[in-house]
Amino acid sequence: MDFPFKRASFIVILVIGALLVIFVPLWMEDYHANDRLSFTIPSVPIPPSAALLPMASNKPSMKNLLSYPLAPAKAWVLELPDIKDPVQAEHLVQTLRRKGFNTFSCQYQSLLGRLTRVFVGPEIKPEQMKQIAEQLNTEMHLTTQVVSFDPLLIQ
Repeated sequence: MDFPFKRASFIVILVIGALLVIFVPLWMEDYHANDRLSFTIPSVPIPPSAALLPMASNKPSMKNLLSYPLAPAKAWVLELPDIKDPVQAEHLVQTLRRKGFNTFSCQYQSLLGRLTRVFVGPEIKPEQMKQIAEQLNTEMHLTTQVVSFDPLLIQ
């Protein structure tokens, strides 16, 4: 019969403890909320003197070279389905190379784990890639997709 009284007193003690934890820091002298919200702005940096500035040269800078528009990449590759096992992917690459195809692969991390993507090509004309895709479909029963080739995306 003593059990409900112990539960009620325990709840009262918890409530009083929570209120103390919340309100006691507000009455302390060391507690200042304004200090946490304020900060100092650093002074303006001094501009470099003429002695520290780089010397001008007659060579074209990299910024000037990169500002010229570049022609879009005009190469195409066949993208084969992703392969989970890197050994099988390397075996497929070697098989395609023995048959005379220019192939390469790259690995990437996905939600399914580490996958390997195999590519055939590149070729300049997409029609050539479509012919190679038909050849791979009839000879090896591989489903492929013709995609544009960007050498900067190869890892």
